[in-house]
Amino acid sequence: MLPYTTFNIPEYPDQKTGSKDQWLWIILNEASGQAEEELLGKIIPAVKADPGTHVRQFIAVQDDTLSLSSLGITDAKLIISFGVIPSRLGLWIDLESQGMRKLEKFSFILTTSLRDLSTNAVAKKNLWSSMQRFLDKK
Repeated sequence: MLPYTTFNIPEYPDQKTGSKDQWLWIILNEASGQAEEELLGKIIPAVKADPGTHVRQFIAVQDDTLSLSSLGITDAKLIISFGVIPSRLGLWIDLESQGMRKLEKFSFILTTSLRDLSTNAVAKKNLWSSMQRFLDKK
């Protein structure tokens, strides 16, 4: 009898299975600097999330498709995408500009990149409005 072949499939840090507590997913279009991290530090508590417990963060690099369905998207209640359109995430929803869509299992908010958001008052207002709508329907 021949021995069974065993394959080890590595889990990379951005593809590890999340926990049920990680209900807020943050999608970034690039690595964030200190100013962007400070802005995230204000956004995350504004939706009543704990940064250490409730948040999963992903970086979708240019010309790369990050498939959210392969990452256990049913665990998410809110996805905030900073500069990454839904089609690049494997979601086919009609949201090409800033705003929010309520889907069956989660809400999806699209806004500008964190870098642009820090200087764009209109984008901040749109994001705040979308976050308020999420909290009102939660």
